[in-house]
Amino acid sequence: MIYLLPVMQDSTLWFLLGRLHVRRGVDCLNYILPLSLGAWFMTAIGIFDDMHASLSQESIERDWTKVTWVGFFGGAAVTVVVMLAHMYKMVQDGLLAKRVVELGGVACVAVLPVYGNENFHPHHWFVAWFGGMHLNLRYEWSFWFQGLVWGIYVNGIAVYGRDNLLGCLEDKYRSLNDGCPVWEWSQ
Repeated sequence: MIYLLPVMQDSTLWFLLGRLHVRRGVDCLNYILPLSLGAWFMTAIGIFDDMHASLSQESIERDWTKVTWVGFFGGAAVTVVVMLAHMYKMVQDGLLAKRVVELGGVACVAVLPVYGNENFHPHHWFVAWFGGMHLNLRYEWSFWFQGLVWGIYVNGIAVYGRDNLLGCLEDKYRSLNDGCPVWEWSQ
């Protein structure tokens, strides 16, 4: 229940910015199958201990192994190819400037306020949510990738919860401002 409101907000933005309201529906196999694959994939890579690392400077220096780097660069390569394919089609369709403004607007609201903080930790649910809603071209392959990435988002919040981008620092801030005694107990 604690994540209900933020997940509803995430889903509403995904529905609007992801342009699902102009699609014939997401209750079809060409969205549900990639969604299921995305959720399964993130669980499946968890069998490798080397993939239990985060995208923080401390974790990269301390925890990342050769397998972690291979996984990271493999995922980055797929991401770059998908981004380039979307950008190519956006240029063809005359949408690139409009979509760059959309992406920049979401970045200003969702990333910029917390990016410079040393506690900033982009969880995989956040990266999937942030990037995936912009995979919204009229082409079927774009729809598939959007479903795949929504599955990664669902996996993140279902398995780990919708953790804060600033980790314990945000929890401490909220607790202190709400007058919760938990920080007094831990002192």
